[in-house]
Amino acid sequence: MRSHRTLAILTIVAVLSYLWANNARVQITAPHFEEKLAAARWMKAALDTLRAAQYARGVFPDKINDPNLTALIGERYTLITTDTGDLDAKATALNPNMAAVMVEYLLEAGLKKGDVIAVGMTGSLPGMNLALLAACETLGITPLVITSVGSSSWGANDPNFTWIDMESRLESAGLLHNRSFAASIGGGEDVGRRLSPAGRELIRIDIRRNGLELIEENTLE
Repeated sequence: MRSHRTLAILTIVAVLSYLWANNARVQITAPHFEEKLAAARWMKAALDTLRAAQYARGVFPDKINDPNLTALIGERYTLITTDTGDLDAKATALNPNMAAVMVEYLLEAGLKKGDVIAVGMTGSLPGMNLALLAACETLGITPLVITSVGSSSWGANDPNFTWIDMESRLESAGLLHNRSFAASIGGGEDVGRRLSPAGRELIRIDIRRNGLELIEENTLE
């Protein structure tokens, strides 16, 4: 009889403890949570827009190399491929949460709404490009962007859908308000070393197609 009474008391204590713990929970929100969430949502919308553009072109993701089905993982090699690249790095950068990370970096740098920053982008990491643009759009920061169009393997190395093509698509969709104003070929010395003459010409054509100023000097110096 006593054991039953003890069990009943322990049960009541356990239930009361659970109810107290459940009602005593305090939700702690990380600093700048709303801005980070907004940036991640912007990047997801951009990824969805670019995926739809790829599907419209008849380009579909490889489930092995592109497990998140972004359709933005490039090929191992094309005529505008400048170097070897790391597939895992390219896939990781295409996660919308990278935009939240970029918000943190910009705020840690002391940037605020209305500030203007100089940005050098590369076709090698479209995911990181999107993350930075998402953070800038969310925080009201204006990026002045110059893009190096060539890409290492698995990046934006499709001559018909380079990074600056992606920017133009996002601008047309009303998502992007500050795309590149100039572009270089990329590759060694940023003048297309390690690319064939045909690859360099494809990039020049792409830059003209997007109405950007071509930056092409003999060396970086």
